[in-house]
Amino acid sequence: MKFTYLLLLLFTVNIHAQSISINELKGFLNKSSVNDVKNYIEPKGWKFYRTKNEENGLVSTTWTYKYTAKTDEAVAWLTITADNNKPVRTMYEIFDFSLTMPFNSSIYESDFKFEHIEQSE
Repeated sequence: MKFTYLLLLLFTVNIHAQSISINELKGFLNKSSVNDVKNYIEPKGWKFYRTKNEENGLVSTTWTYKYTAKTDEAVAWLTITADNNKPVRTMYEIFDFSLTMPFNSSIYESDFKFEHIEQSE
């Protein structure tokens, strides 16, 4: 029984380590720079993926969680789009349904857009 509890606790800590709440997503937009977001999420296990210059002059920076290079897939992706290094838009993509549970009750109360996309394998 203790082993099961410990395993469940480790699993919960692992999910919480990468999980980002709606309030945190909103908070990213209040950060003074993309570097502030980086300093917040990288200790949680997020890894830098790429920076991309958008056509409109904005810059998007993407991090991944549990990225697999061989398949170019990850459990989650976080993209912060910035104007002069100030975050102006955030996108959080989750590909593990169990991690979407914290959003189910609060997503509709926020000003965020929730999109559920079915993927074929």
